[in-house]
Amino acid sequence: MPVHDLLTHTDYVSAVLDNILAAGDQASRAITVGAFFGAENPDSIPQDWREKTTALPDIEALLDSF
Repeated sequence: MPVHDLLTHTDYVSAVLDNILAAGDQASRAITVGAFFGAENPDSIPQDWREKTTALPDIEALLDSF
């Protein structure tokens, strides 16, 4: 299923929402889908979704260190 999301979606939100609507183990698929689209274009993650991530400051600091 992550491969399907990676091949059929061009943006973070639609891939994540498609994953949510699929049955089965969504958590393991979400890791793959989120990592791929987030690495490809971090700005594609909606700001309101980012703000709900409690580790956001740590994640942004880690990304800035690269």
